[in-house]
Amino acid sequence: MITNIEQAREALARLSAIEGEKDLVNREYKEDIDELAGQIQILMDGRDCLLAERKKEEEVLSDDLKTYILENWKRDFDGKKSISFPEGRMFVRSSTLLDIADEEGVAERLVQLGCFEALKIKPNKTVLKEWSEERLGNIGVRKAVIDNPGFKAV
Repeated sequence: MITNIEQAREALARLSAIEGEKDLVNREYKEDIDELAGQIQILMDGRDCLLAERKKEEEVLSDDLKTYILENWKRDFDGKKSISFPEGRMFVRSSTLLDIADEEGVAERLVQLGCFEALKIKPNKTVLKEWSEERLGNIGVRKAVIDNPGFKAV
């Protein structure tokens, strides 16, 4: 308990010293935080750069692998549509595309032939994919099967 002016001045001096110590500690905290933030930014920049490099490498390898699969699967997959390795799996999925040059003309011929199941507002490609090539030829459509390469790394 403070009972005289001298004790009051000593308390004031101690409070002033405490305030100075707190300011010093806060400045040191701020400097440490700024230094750590700089180090973190350097780490993040390096990792961002590494991620960008890996993404570019991944895109190039993915394109190259798909090209290889598309060009060589019949030879290298032993007649199968997929082949597995410890590193992953390569595969080919076939899909059917319909080349309809004149959709309006095809739609008119479908109506004339009474083939309404193959019509939406435009020709229903899902239904037409099931038709024979001869039947498609009658309405001016060609069927082509394309191979789509793919892979999955493990």
